[in-house]
This record gives sequence, structure tokens and C-alpha cells, in this order.
Amino acid sequence: MSALTTKELDDIGLKSHGAVSAPKTTFPGNTCISINHEIAHGIPGNRKIQEGDLINIDVSAELGGYFADAGHSFQLPPYKPTLTHLNIQ
Repeated sequence: MSALTTKELDDIGLKSHGAVSAPKTTFPGNTCISINHEIAHGIPGNRKIQEGDLINIDVSAELGGYFADAGHSFQLPPYKPTLTHLNIQ
């Protein structure tokens, strides 16, 4: 698996569904993407997502006049026992 940067993930996330970022602010991305020790609201950038990482994605989007806000945390395999307890499904 080639590593994807958080910026690359940010670039494809909403566009793949035809949506746009809902917040009309100067946040430098469409989504908040956090890796491991970054609790939440990480700014998309050049950080590479690796196998075993704990990822948090938080997105506020608008599509066709409807607004939504959602967040989810998940761990990429192979699973690290030290992070598994943080990945609440």
C-alpha cells in the first residue's frame, strides 16, 4: 500500500461526492484529518497515513442545500493493541 497524505485524502473526500466544505472560514482544507496523537481537527498536509495508524476524520459538508457534520475514528490494519482501546466503534 502506498502511503496517502492527509492533503491527498482531503482533496478527494468531498469532491468524489460533489459536495463542498460547509464552513465559510479560512480553514486550510475541506476536512479535519488527525493521525494518532492528534486528538481532533488536524489540518490536512504532507503527513503520510501509514498502516496501523489511528485516524480521525471530521467533515462538515454542504450538498444541494443540505448541511451535515460527522466525525469518525478508525485504525488501519495491522491493528496495534496499544491503540485498539481508543478506537471506539
